[in-house]
Amino acid sequence: MVSSGDLSEPSKPPVWQPLTFGGVAGFARVRWTRLLLLQGIVAALVAVNVVLLLGRGWFPVVTQAVQGLNDFGAVRGARLAWPAKEAVVLAENRFLGLVVDLEESGGTGQIADLQIEFSRERIKVVSLLGYTSLPYPGGVEIELNRQTLDPWWNAWRPAFMFGGAFGTMLFLFASWSALAVLYAVPVRVLAWFAGRAASPGKSWRVAAAALLPG
Repeated sequence: MVSSGDLSEPSKPPVWQPLTFGGVAGFARVRWTRLLLLQGIVAALVAVNVVLLLGRGWFPVVTQAVQGLNDFGAVRGARLAWPAKEAVVLAENRFLGLVVDLEESGGTGQIADLQIEFSRERIKVVSLLGYTSLPYPGGVEIELNRQTLDPWWNAWRPAFMFGGAFGTMLFLFASWSALAVLYAVPVRVLAWFAGRAASPGKSWRVAAAALLPG
């Protein structure tokens, strides 16, 4: 004889992973807090990788460049005043390169994924995807010598590290939220065709969970 307990539906497993179709769909029936917790874990992992990139890839280059500066160098009147006309590599590795090239001759070449070039009237940011440039700010005098920049960089380096981690997490949460609003529309349409009830909140959670793996 089968008891009434045997006829009850088996309990569904807890929802934690968004790596399969079933795992993603399961977020439609969980609380918002579980999705937020998982988003926080993923964002923290990405932020750790950003901190490692900054600490091991970029910041050592900046430190070497600052320590190698001479006693003269400044931005005055939206122009860079530099003691030498020849292009020079201040510091570089395969991640970041810092170059002073007043005449934009390109004589230093590029081995870094991202290279920042200081020319006479602008800053060029060159990457594998192309380049963009920014003019020096007018009406502001910026000292570019070791005596000024070395203590400033040592004091603010931890803040830049924290800012990189916090900014990464903030960007991820903002982009996930915005993209989930867009992707929730096709999720709800598919649920309607499948004959499933899907409220806007459930559709948003499914769309947000689907974004976490990549």
